Amino acid sequence: MAIDSIRRGRRFAFFYAATWVAALFLLAALYSHNHFRGVTTGIPFAGLASGWAGCLGGVAISLKGVYDHWLDSSSQPEQKSAWNNDLLLWHLGRPVSGAIVGVSVFLLIKAASPSGTPSSGAMAAAAFVLGMQEKRFFAWVKQIGAVVVAVPNQVKVRADQPGAGAPDDGDTER
Repeated sequence: MAIDSIRRGRRFAFFYAATWVAALFLLAALYSHNHFRGVTTGIPFAGLASGWAGCLGGVAISLKGVYDHWLDSSSQPEQKSAWNNDLLLWHLGRPVSGAIVGVSVFLLIKAASPSGTPSSGAMAAAAFVLGMQEKRFFAWVKQIGAVVVAVPNQVKVRADQPGAGAPDDGDTER
């Protein structure tokens, strides 16, 4: 009984991701044939492409999870873990969070280079990769935030010093 539930969850995650892939390519085909002529006026193509590519990256990492995690780890000994239905919400959210990451990549790169316009392809590639790798995206945003909103006279305390506190990177104010 439990194995049937696991199979259903894994299949659902696969077909959900496959549906997103089909929808993304349908949207791309419709866009390329000017079916959104009045709808996307004023929205930069690079922004649309970045959101699209970030969403695709989110779907790709979801599919990788489906492929990497079999029903149980005994059937694939090189695996770290078996399929877990508790992660279905993660699979449901990956396309959406990937699209958010993609649009954010566009906005951050555009803000960093207002006079120069990076190519749509370069931004879409960055959006795809970071849409797959949300930890890298948040690390990148953290680095940008540290530069943009630097606090004057901030003292950095190393994690091995007494009283360094809970932050995982050792940064804290005193």
